[in-house]
Amino acid sequence: TLFRSVGNGHHGVEDEVTIALYREALQTAARFLMEGPLRLRGLQRACHVYVFDVATVFGSADPRTIPVVVDEEKRFFSVGLRNRTSIVQLEEDRKYMAASAAHEATHIFCYAQTLTERDPDGVYFDREWTWFAEATAVLVEYLLSQPESGHAVFRNGDSWMGYCRRWTDYPELPVDAEESWYTSFAFLLFLMNQYGAEIIGRVWKLASPGAGPWEVLKSETGQEAGELVAEYATAAYLYNDRSGKCYLPEAFGRFRPRAVRRSAKLGRDKDEVIEDSVPALGCRYYRFFAEPATEVTIRALRSEERRVGKERRSRC
Repeated sequence: TLFRSVGNGHHGVEDEVTIALYREALQTAARFLMEGPLRLRGLQRACHVYVFDVATVFGSADPRTIPVVVDEEKRFFSVGLRNRTSIVQLEEDRKYMAASAAHEATHIFCYAQTLTERDPDGVYFDREWTWFAEATAVLVEYLLSQPESGHAVFRNGDSWMGYCRRWTDYPELPVDAEESWYTSFAFLLFLMNQYGAEIIGRVWKLASPGAGPWEVLKSETGQEAGELVAEYATAAYLYNDRSGKCYLPEAFGRFRPRAVRRSAKLGRDKDEVIEDSVPALGCRYYRFFAEPATEVTIRALRSEERRVGKERRSRC
């Protein structure tokens, strides 16, 4: 159900085109969430959608800060969508609104997966699920924008790319850190390509009190969080590789390779020592240039124990 007002000051809606666009985007996103790769269950209660000047009501200048609200009696879901943006180009404005609708629809559907008779409040608003919730919503924006999705209302959508500059510049940020809430959609894309397209939906369906997303992912993949991130870090560096698990050619064309922490030239009988630290569930990239026919040994040492953690030999 869409609620809007016309002629209500800055909360008013400029025209019926905005409402029609939101309706189409919400309905398309809902079908995609249920019938697409996530395979989420449908909503068991109504969802009320309010279109108004969200930023002034909730004290945020960020047009993406759009609330998901549940009434106290839990009779229905509610979501707020912006009645207008400050984007100058009309086509870009429409694409942005469509992406916002898909983003918020994803929040509602994911929240609904966590509701059970034993846990009527769900785990959706638990802090440990926030990063996974936002990453899922941006992932859906990305999937709907792809040409193969065939959804006209989301065609050429690129709102998800707005998060990729931070992703390429700061690979050391932990996947589940607040700074990575939105950029970690790339990690979820990797999971889909590595472990099957339905894994994200299964994680939401298995969400329960006392088990965060990392625990559920371990049960689904058999991998600890650090092991998953290590696999992802390699795929993310090669994100312009068509055969890779984190293929994002549009982002690579705009932002180029992920940031390299340090480069070094290696010669015969020459040791190169790098002292650095890597945040848990983050990564850093190092690039080495070796002379032809040089055997290179790379050792990762734990500074507190001064022992060899890993050793890899390669011939360049």
